[in-house]
Amino acid sequence: MTLNRTLLTASLIGCALVGGCQKPARPIAAQQDAVATNGYPPVTLEAGLRKALVVDYGRIVYDLATETTPTSVQVPVRSEARIEIFVQYQYNWYDDAGRFVRASGWKRERMPSGQERMFTANAIDARSTNWRLEIRSAR
Repeated sequence: MTLNRTLLTASLIGCALVGGCQKPARPIAAQQDAVATNGYPPVTLEAGLRKALVVDYGRIVYDLATETTPTSVQVPVRSEARIEIFVQYQYNWYDDAGRFVRASGWKRERMPSGQERMFTANAIDARSTNWRLEIRSAR
């Protein structure tokens, strides 16, 4: 019995010493995003829409705010799907420093095959100077 207590005590002391000598685990750092902020696309699509919708980036209209009108944007989106599809789009607005200000809310759009629609929005407040457009399948 005494031998068992001695072995148990020695085991506990050994475990405490071994555990106490180890360095604490260092927190795992997040990796740098490979898509820098200035390289992030202004229009993103849900994966299933990649082959169904195209954007004419050369015809995007972006008007900065004036004293009487808010910042506005208009993006031409055309369906290359063989059938009519329904999508939703939402503009996310950011300030000059890249901070998220607000989302416009999801709007539903009918996209006939081969047809183009203009996805438009006005900024919600004067801080909103930059935008990103998200497009997803209608829900």
